[in-house]
Amino acid sequence: MPSVVATWLGQRKETSPLDELNLRMAELGHLSHSFLGPSPPPIKNFDHTIEGNIIVSAELFSSPPSTSKLTRISEGLYSMRDVILSGVEFRLYDGRNLYPGDDRVSFVFCLDDDPQINGMIVYVEEQEECRNYKSERIRQADYLLTVPHIHLRYYLEDWVDALMGWIKHHYFSSLNYWRHEDRWIDPEVLSGVFGRDGKAEFFESLKTGLQKEVGEWTEISEAAVQLWKPIHEPLSSAAPPIPSESANEFNPMDGRKP
Repeated sequence: MPSVVATWLGQRKETSPLDELNLRMAELGHLSHSFLGPSPPPIKNFDHTIEGNIIVSAELFSSPPSTSKLTRISEGLYSMRDVILSGVEFRLYDGRNLYPGDDRVSFVFCLDDDPQINGMIVYVEEQEECRNYKSERIRQADYLLTVPHIHLRYYLEDWVDALMGWIKHHYFSSLNYWRHEDRWIDPEVLSGVFGRDGKAEFFESLKTGLQKEVGEWTEISEAAVQLWKPIHEPLSSAAPPIPSESANEFNPMDGRKP
């Protein structure tokens, strides 16, 4: 099969604190980053208020929001002035380095008094990343909040499925996850897979599975790096690619950014 952009979105309704989920995601993040070299970049921890020109993708909402905290600025975009973010983002290690920038696992949530915003999971593009977009509105933004996604090709596809199912079962029951099709939509199937073992035991299997697949793909990754090197080197010295014409063309299912 070709590569796929897996997406996950939703609004967390659970009243339990995010502390445990954040700790688990940080643990996976540190493990993944440990494969990135002797001086890996830090994982991103969000536990603060962001302010300024914040652009919000309409794709995050199942229906048009009516809250006064959001101002509609185009068919596909809203703006807001501030929001509290809580969560963790990390790079999912892939030795092939096929999709730089599209290798991020984000479990970052908006915390707000407004029920239309509170609990919404987002993918945070900061100012420098906003400059890579075609839309002038986004290029001028301090932040873009959009649909969490990751570009996959064979490697770790099943592992990401398992991670999303585990999170949906234990922490985030309204999570909507898509990879080629909607997944984990049957509660009985979800419970049958993730209710058999304890929450902590399955998490340990996720860590073991990540380490195992990294090891199994090491030689393939080295070969892929050599194969893609003539392509990646010219791109790395050029301006960042700008994939599409306007912000409202963004469709997380086909992997195009605004």
